[in-house]
Amino acid sequence: MLETRDASEGDLDRLMVLDSVCFARPWPREAWMSELAPRAGTPLVTLGYRGAEPVGFLSAPVFGARCELRRIGVAPEHRGRGWGRDLLSHAIARAAAYGCDRIELEVAADNTPALALYARLGFEQVGRRPRYYTGEGRSQPVDAILMDCATCSRTP
Repeated sequence: MLETRDASEGDLDRLMVLDSVCFARPWPREAWMSELAPRAGTPLVTLGYRGAEPVGFLSAPVFGARCELRRIGVAPEHRGRGWGRDLLSHAIARAAAYGCDRIELEVAADNTPALALYARLGFEQVGRRPRYYTGEGRSQPVDAILMDCATCSRTP
C-alpha cells in the first residue's frame, strides 16, 4: 500500500517534477500554486510515497458536496503496482470525510489504463466531449470521457 500525505507549498517543486515525468503537458507553476492555495473549495493535493521517494500525486479539490479530480499521476517507472488505485482510494475517503457525495473527472478516451481504474472504483460515464484532447503525440483529436462516482459515502 502506498503511503500518502497532504502536499503543501513546500512540495511545489516535487509536484512539478512528478507532473513533468507523468504528462507531456505538465501544469505550470502558477497552476500548482493555485491548487495548493486555500480558495472557495477545500484543497486536496496528495503525494504518494514508497519510503522517502514520492512516486505519485493527485489533486482533487472539494467544493461542497462535489469533488473534482483534476490530476492524478504515477511516475512511469512505478506504474502497474496499484499505486494510482491507492491514491484515488485515498481521495475518495478524504472527499467523503469532507462531506462530498460525488467525484467528477474527465479522461481522454484513449487512456485505457485510467478508464479501467476509474471503472474498478465505481466511476460511470456520464458524458462525452467530442474531439477535446489534441496534441500529446496524438495524430487525431480524442474525445474526453466525463465520469462521476456517487460512491464517496463509502470507503472503496
